[in-house]
Amino acid sequence: MRSASLAECTVMTVRWFALQQGWPVEHIEVVVDHVKTVITGAAAPIDIFDKTVSISAPLLGADQLARLMEIAGKCPIQRVLEGAPLIRTKAGVSMPEH
Repeated sequence: MRSASLAECTVMTVRWFALQQGWPVEHIEVVVDHVKTVITGAAAPIDIFDKTVSISAPLLGADQLARLMEIAGKCPIQRVLEGAPLIRTKAGVSMPEH
């Protein structure tokens, strides 16, 4: 689920930025591979996400494509995954039965 969320967030972030700039982008594809592995010296397994971003935009120059790739690394889901979020679960109000 995290991989799909990361991929979709990346697509939306890149598309939004391109629209804001008025840059014509034909297609954006993001593939995310996820593994959980123990790195040498680490005490616990960590999540590793490999994200491949493909952008079809034949009218854009190399600088514009490089900027879009930079933006692809700034989607909100990626920022959360890169941080150390604390997630708390608490009980809400019980829903009435129907």
